[in-house]
Amino acid sequence: NLETDSLRLGQEFFKALKHIEIFRGLEREQILNIVNLCKLINLHEGQVLFQEGADSDSMIMVTSGSLKVESNGNVLAKVMPSGVVGEMGVFTNQKRSADVIALVKTQALYLPKDRLMKMVEKDLEAGLIIYKNVVVILSKYLRENNFKLELNSMLDEIDLDDDDIDLS
Repeated sequence: NLETDSLRLGQEFFKALKHIEIFRGLEREQILNIVNLCKLINLHEGQVLFQEGADSDSMIMVTSGSLKVESNGNVLAKVMPSGVVGEMGVFTNQKRSADVIALVKTQALYLPKDRLMKMVEKDLEAGLIIYKNVVVILSKYLRENNFKLELNSMLDEIDLDDDDIDLS
């Protein structure tokens, strides 16, 4: 039965979305509205989902499998089930900052930016919660990056040369 399958998928994706940080605090009905905006996509191993420098026109929520986030040949992150990619570009209107590639066969929810923004305009309460979560996520990224910069600066100050180390 198509209706039963649709309901089962909706419940499955509801469970996935309610654990995603950007949707934390939303009511069940609001999350189900977001589920209805999504399209289920299937990716094969090695498939490029986003390319660095492209417009940020959607976000992806992984339901199974995994993705890698890569820039200049360096793997920056791996995105596992319940992980999200592309959300910051959607909210900041920045271009894609890295390539995103399927590591294995992956299933994900594709949420177009225009659909999400229309929903946010209609449901101001949901929009406020989502934007508040975006601020929390961005501040966490900023703190993490500041810590990495501070650590790198401290390591640069140590500046060990091979001549400085006596292994005898």
